[in-house]
Amino acid sequence: SWGRLGVTVILSTPPWCPIPGSEMILLWLFLAFHVAGGFRAPVQQGVYQLTSGLEMQTLSSTPANAEGPRVVFVHGSNHGAWCWAEHWFGFFAERQHASVALNLRGTSGAYPPQGYNGGKKKVPLADHMADLASAVTLSTQEAGEDGIVLVGHSFGAFLLMKFMETPTARSLVQAGAIKGLGLLCSVPPVGSSPQVRRMLLSKPVLAFQVTWGLAAKKVLESVSLCRRCFMDDAMPDELVEKYMEQLRKDSDYGLDLKEINANLPIQTASDDNGVASWIASETNRDGLPSDAILVLGASEDVLVDPVGVQATADFCAVKPVLLDGVHHDVMLDTGMWEVAAGVVAEWAQRIKLRQTSRQ
Repeated sequence: SWGRLGVTVILSTPPWCPIPGSEMILLWLFLAFHVAGGFRAPVQQGVYQLTSGLEMQTLSSTPANAEGPRVVFVHGSNHGAWCWAEHWFGFFAERQHASVALNLRGTSGAYPPQGYNGGKKKVPLADHMADLASAVTLSTQEAGEDGIVLVGHSFGAFLLMKFMETPTARSLVQAGAIKGLGLLCSVPPVGSSPQVRRMLLSKPVLAFQVTWGLAAKKVLESVSLCRRCFMDDAMPDELVEKYMEQLRKDSDYGLDLKEINANLPIQTASDDNGVASWIASETNRDGLPSDAILVLGASEDVLVDPVGVQATADFCAVKPVLLDGVHHDVMLDTGMWEVAAGVVAEWAQRIKLRQTSRQ
């Protein structure tokens, strides 16, 4: 890093070749700025006024030296924008990437009005699509010519695959506003049912713990079960409890799984190979190029196994990245979140370089 480079310059400068006094002062100021976190942009709270009238609270981070496409993060079930700000905002800011994290409808950051959906504690798929269309459009307007890359996790990644089918997404891709799509530990385009069946055959006890824990929301009550589903064994109980407190705030509403299973992304595949219809091909010149798509999985993920990761990769016509020793919540994983963030940042950097070379 620049900080280590500066220290090396100071320590390795021989006495017969001193750094001039004024330059030494500037170098020490530079190092002090770095050590104090000067390259870490502060996390800002914001609000997107959606076309539906709903207010979506956002978290964002924009370093002064930001370059390239803005990273738009979309969380999964039971989570919120906060999960990206915990570690990844600072990581991306240090690499000159601006970030914004959305709060999906039904979370504490986008809570529906009283009487919403007839009092049912489920958010219809159509409402998620409308919210994403509005929020992503606003994000592209803020990003300007640099455009954005979308990065979703778990069910957030699944919703982004559905969003890519919409006229809004196709228009933004065609206009060059959406530069890339990252799918992290995504619910596969074939849904979760095949994963549950595989787990029932290979690990029936774990299958019961996971399905019961999620369906009955026991993951919000039990530290051990929450850790088993989302976190890692090295995470201290106190930190798991801290995250559980936030998870509870964001779990009042859920997805309509019956509706989700009736509208799986695989059902709109463009050909017999099961590739997404919104990916660029000989017959779809305006689609998103497959080399702008990242599919990432985690070897210790009990919610999305390697077979599920491969299903998403096949749907996107790419080779997946499977991180060894990482758990479902890749953005929070103790000691390993930086590994996952590094893969995503390198992918975003490649998109930025490709964008620069075309200018």
